[in-house]
Amino acid sequence: MDNVVGGVTTLILALFPIVAGTSVHTIGPVPLIAGLCVLLALQLFIRRSRAALNPLFIVSPGVCLLLVVMAMFDSTLSVRLYPVFVNAAMAVVFSATLVWPPP
Repeated sequence: MDNVVGGVTTLILALFPIVAGTSVHTIGPVPLIAGLCVLLALQLFIRRSRAALNPLFIVSPGVCLLLVVMAMFDSTLSVRLYPVFVNAAMAVVFSATLVWPPP
């Protein structure tokens, strides 16, 4: 069950540009941002048993926080900057593995 939900969540996040482009005009940016944060939290919840102290658990809430703060000022821009925030989070995680290599 965890693999199915994790796979669906990953697929939705991978199809983000198509989903964001159509959803911004149909449902609006605020529900889209809320949905992205829910998907990110769901993906972390599913994968939490696989790694005890994964840097992704520290960085992912920061991405949601940045999205929410940015949405307060310009919700459409926050949807467009979501990939930038995720890439920055992945760069932080990569840098953390260089400093503290995994066991």
